[in-house]
Amino acid sequence: MRITTPPLDIQESHGFKNDLLQRKQLGESLTNLVINSTEALVISLNSQWGEGKTTFVKMWQGLLKEQNIHSIYIDAFQNDHTDDAFILIVSAISSYADRHAGKNKIKKFKKIAIETGKHLIPWAAKTVTKAFTFNLIDNEGMERLLAQKNIVQDTSEAVGGYVKERLETHTKKVELIEAFKKSLSELPSKLENNTSAKLVIIIDELDRCRLSFAIEIIEKIKHFFSIEHIIFVLAMHRNQLEGSIKHIYGKDIDAYTYLQKFISVEATLPPKFYSNYDHGSYIQRLIKLHEIPNYNNTHEGIVSYLIPLVRHFEFSLRQIEKVFTNLAIIYGISNAKQDKSLLDSPALIVFISAVRVKNSNLFERLQKQNITFKDLWEGLKIAQVDFSLENLRNWVRFGVLSEEEFCTLSVDDPARKVINHYNIREKIIPLLCQRLSMFQ
Repeated sequence: MRITTPPLDIQESHGFKNDLLQRKQLGESLTNLVINSTEALVISLNSQWGEGKTTFVKMWQGLLKEQNIHSIYIDAFQNDHTDDAFILIVSAISSYADRHAGKNKIKKFKKIAIETGKHLIPWAAKTVTKAFTFNLIDNEGMERLLAQKNIVQDTSEAVGGYVKERLETHTKKVELIEAFKKSLSELPSKLENNTSAKLVIIIDELDRCRLSFAIEIIEKIKHFFSIEHIIFVLAMHRNQLEGSIKHIYGKDIDAYTYLQKFISVEATLPPKFYSNYDHGSYIQRLIKLHEIPNYNNTHEGIVSYLIPLVRHFEFSLRQIEKVFTNLAIIYGISNAKQDKSLLDSPALIVFISAVRVKNSNLFERLQKQNITFKDLWEGLKIAQVDFSLENLRNWVRFGVLSEEEFCTLSVDDPARKVINHYNIREKIIPLLCQRLSMFQ
């Protein structure tokens, strides 16, 4: 049994072969946009965290390959230790071109890129400036330096020299940047079998990396890489990125307008699911991936009880995977014979696994048995009449009602008929919570 959800194995040639979320249409539309565009494009792919942006762009790369369109994938989060976004992007392009064009064909590009990088990142001057502005000196050391006779003059000369150097090299830097852009625009045509003469660069996980680094990437793309034949696709949670802009530039900035300066076209991932069938297909896939045992139609129960909860709670794909981690823990630590009474309650296992993801406070109250059914249902904001949840509601009433409340139910009440294990009725939910709470 697998406790965590394994990543989807996406082969380069498969594209949208396992497209359970029906997002191929967006992939085809983006591909046509790349093929038909005649200008530099920066496309934002907007979606909330955990909605499958990474899976989508990797599937899309397969579709691009089918059309002989070259693409590069960059994980911004894994590379946010890099000191400069320019170096990150150039390095990815150079490495890819080495493999798909040959080193001899890109010598000129690499030479110009190195020279441009040198002028964009004057390491020696930066170090001198930091030293003389006391970024590397503690308070005691600063006082000793200030006591020296020539400190002001020395500092002035150092900073003055740096400014002079920057002024003298400004013209050369402008020329280098233009040469770099020209060389980069010619690069796609040198890639093998590139009939489109385009290069797509996908930058993923912008909403997970350092705030300043995410903004720097977008700004560097606009200033240095916005070139004909190069298409950037930025996978992001736009609202979160707008928050980063406000954090860096101040809360009064119009973050949305600022971001639009760098983006040509916005695309949005379609909804996670279009129907219960889509929910069921994805849940069945997770059952298989996690290797959940099938005790007395367990699989059928997981699908039927989890679908309405996923829809009601509006779980992201990542949250559904967390529910399955909880399910795998419960089934993984249980004994088929000793825990038969627990394992015969798939509705409650699914419910507890979902509540832990949705509302940890309610989960803790369930474990301590200090919550009424009414408070629980209202806390989860589930309407009294929701027929898709009615069967699950009866199971939860069976497990949560006190002995006094349960005894007052009529003999025809559905909560009396869900299961025969009356002897452990009040213990099932606390036991499940206790087992699950042993693992974080």
